[in-house]
Amino acid sequence: GYFLTGFTNGDYGNQALTGQNVYLVKTDVNGTFTGGPTVNWEKIYGSGGNDVAFDGRETSDGGYVVVGWTNGFNGGGDDDALMFKVNADGTIASGATCINPSPTAGTWAFTHGEVGRDERLYDVQEAPDGSGALAAVGIQTSNGQSDILVIRTMASGFRTSANIYNLSPNDSAYGVDFTPDRGLIVTGVTQT
Repeated sequence: GYFLTGFTNGDYGNQALTGQNVYLVKTDVNGTFTGGPTVNWEKIYGSGGNDVAFDGRETSDGGYVVVGWTNGFNGGGDDDALMFKVNADGTIASGATCINPSPTAGTWAFTHGEVGRDERLYDVQEAPDGSGALAAVGIQTSNGQSDILVIRTMASGFRTSANIYNLSPNDSAYGVDFTPDRGLIVTGVTQT
């Protein structure tokens, strides 16, 4: 089937949510949404602020990891990078609660951000070595300039690193993949 990520605006499905909310859909192999307890589903996750999913990938354990940004799960204010994992049925996976407040304590979810800066994640990949390690890339912006943000996690969701790369006044990363030696290839745009 297909796993779709995105966001809704305002209330959807009588869930009494405001702002933008993460919207996840799992369809059958034909792309048809037929409903059902585990095969096909739709889920909406919102904080009352703005929560947006830009990318999602199926993981080797049958779950899905989702990346984007939030200004609600982090307590409001600046936009922070959002990364979380759902089980095969779309429920939030359990795991390590990482830096900053998590949407729900004890879940595989975290936000990453610095005060006075906005962070957003655009792409995520799982390491092909079977370890379940993940890498996500995006941007950190401040004062009209952007830098590349790279976050790596263990399979449990524990964040192992978060690095900022400032190559020019404006840098953005939109794609990431693992190399055979477990390094990363990051693609994006730089202003020289």
